[in-house]
Amino acid sequence: MTKKQSILWNIWSFVVAVLFVGIGILTCAFAGNTDFQNTIILIVGIILIVIAGLQMIAQVLRIILVGNEDTRSIDFSIAGVTAGELALGIVAIIVSQNPESAQIVFKYLGYFLGIFLLSVGAIMIIYEIVFLIRKVHNALIGIGSIIAGLIFVTLGVLVIVFLNDQQKFLTFFFVCLGILFILIGLGYLALTLMRIRKQRLLKKAAKAAEATSEEKVVEVPASEKPAEEKPEEPEAPVEDKPEEK
Repeated sequence: MTKKQSILWNIWSFVVAVLFVGIGILTCAFAGNTDFQNTIILIVGIILIVIAGLQMIAQVLRIILVGNEDTRSIDFSIAGVTAGELALGIVAIIVSQNPESAQIVFKYLGYFLGIFLLSVGAIMIIYEIVFLIRKVHNALIGIGSIIAGLIFVTLGVLVIVFLNDQQKFLTFFFVCLGILFILIGLGYLALTLMRIRKQRLLKKAAKAAEATSEEKVVEVPASEKPAEEKPEEPEAPVEDKPEEK
């Protein structure tokens, strides 16, 4: 990634983080507004239908374009997910256009969610008590899991008692959704700041390494130095000795 691309990516990450936080704050602020709730439900329904439609088109094209030998290898499990998304999208649009007739749906949805939380909490508590008796988990993990189970049980009771009404259920849902958006935005912001800090540290390290390499003097060991050539000494003249008679 070039320097320019890195800067643009960091700016985009900041924008996304601010958008998530802003949407989360607005969602929490207007969580109890009926018009806001119906509008969001309608938008979500349309998005789900569009996504399901695109997935269906992609699956059909894949089946048409794939060879006969590869047809058996196609995974049709995505069809169930697509059908579920399509059904949820249609139901969401119906609920947004007829909120009064959907009262009974949210009433029993609240009961379902409350019973689900109660069941999960009770199972966690029972399991951890057995694990503590058999010493499968240590005391810290066991106590923490039991506390988590009690929290789930308490939430289940509160949901059954207070969230059996459409307006209350939707308000609770949108508050949780807004908090989730805020947490996602803050997490994205934290990751962006960490990435920028890492980039700066790498840049400083690269500059320091470059400066060190420029200042370092490379010394050649004596063993590697070329031997000095000694001047050749002139040979002594050879005297002609008289022959012995």
